[in-house]
Formats: sequence, C-alpha cells, structure tokens
Amino acid sequence: MYYIKYSLFIFVFITGCTSVKTQAPAPTTQADGKPVTGTPSAVDAEIERYTQALRYINQNQLDEAEASLLAITNKRPELAGPWANLGLVYIKKNQLNKAEEQLNNALKKNPKLAQAYHLLGFVELKRDHISKAKDHFAQAIANKDD
Repeated sequence: MYYIKYSLFIFVFITGCTSVKTQAPAPTTQADGKPVTGTPSAVDAEIERYTQALRYINQNQLDEAEASLLAITNKRPELAGPWANLGLVYIKKNQLNKAEEQLNNALKKNPKLAQAYHLLGFVELKRDHISKAKDHFAQAIANKDD
C-alpha cells in the first residue's frame, strides 16, 4: 500500500499537478459569456473581496477565508472559482465531506475546472481511495490549461 501511495505521489509530482493555486476570478464575463453587470465600483468591490479571500487562504486564516467565500458564493453562485477555493479551505480544515460538496458545486458551474478535479484527488487520497484519487488527478491533467 505504501508503494502505491508513493508511486501516485511521484506521478502527481512529475505531471506538475501538485502545486495548488488559488483561482482568480474572471470578473469581466460570467460562465454563460454574458458581461458582468453592475457599476465599476461594485465589480471592483467584488474583485477585492475575492482577492482578500485568497489572501486569507494563503495566510492560513481559514475561518476568515471561509466567511468571505461563503458571502461570495451567496452573491455570485454562478462562479466556479469561489466554490473550488471554498473546497480548498475545507480540505485545509480536514472537513473532507464539505470539501467534496463544494468542489462538486464548482464542477457543476465549470465541468472543465482542473483545480476542482485536482483537489478532489487530494480528498480521495486523504481517504485512502487511491483509484478514485488517480481518476481525479487524470481529469485534472486532461483539463489543465497549458
């Protein structure tokens, strides 16, 4: 079992999928391609709130990140990035069921979001579901932007 986990880790490392990056929003268009509506200052405020949530994640201020991302997902549920980053927060808090739920929400919004598949791979790896983890990592690689 150790050999399988070690091999999977090496596979993920070699494929370049081990660096988890928080995803910045694409504030100029929505998932359906329509322009973001609202005044420039309202859009700027949304971008700043999201940027602050990413800072909280990077500083390991997980409760603050969670609160910010929940507010964003309530206001803009159509965006996949905040859902995926909320999943990352829950992974860091070791709340794997919540993480899986949020990552699946992200994939409903954007079925090609490599970050969500990648993080689902980590969820399954933490659960010792090696085969499922491998499948998620493979999907992440298949959907990765080069």
